[in-house]
Amino acid sequence: MSISPIRLLMIDDHPVVRKGIRSLISNYDEVQVVGEANSAAEGLQMLADLQPDVVLLDIRLPDQLGLDLLPQIKKADPSIKVLVLTSFDDEEYVTQALKAGAEGYILKNSTDDSLIHSIQAAYRGDRVLSSAVMDVVLNSMGSEPAPTIQIVSLESDEIEILKLLAAGAANHEVSDSLFVSQTTLKRKIRKILEKMGVQSRVQAVAEAVRQGIV
Repeated sequence: MSISPIRLLMIDDHPVVRKGIRSLISNYDEVQVVGEANSAAEGLQMLADLQPDVVLLDIRLPDQLGLDLLPQIKKADPSIKVLVLTSFDDEEYVTQALKAGAEGYILKNSTDDSLIHSIQAAYRGDRVLSSAVMDVVLNSMGSEPAPTIQIVSLESDEIEILKLLAAGAANHEVSDSLFVSQTTLKRKIRKILEKMGVQSRVQAVAEAVRQGIV
């Protein structure tokens, strides 16, 4: 039995960007572009007509900021996942997008595989962040000092897990790559968080990026 592809709607006023993404996605059976909108108004109209699973949303649109459109998308259909794809890593934009309910915030310089992984992760409801914006998320969490990684305590397989998570890999992809069960992987991730003194994967990967581990 075949699995239906993820239905993707792009809302971006740059035709070249949309064309490039559509060309990329055509190489993957897991995702299908069902529509392209070049404005907020057109995007809202397409939501009802096309019923996408995931919306790839740019921040700067000709008639409205994508960040203002985001809550309208969630109100129209809370089940739709929104992945912000932009060139801006401004702290205010990142925090506003996440507070408005975006499943992720990634930059347009992401690799092809990373973009596909991000779409899939957003569809599952996972939080997706480009490594370049992870520090912004940590900074927005408050004035508490960022935790320090005990680099010497990390085993080679733990570092590999961090690298895969930073690349946007899902749990099953990480477990397959390391030839371990997902139960074992979850136990390893808990151990990594304990060693690093952090509370979440996002914090762990952000600190790993900061320290040059990944």
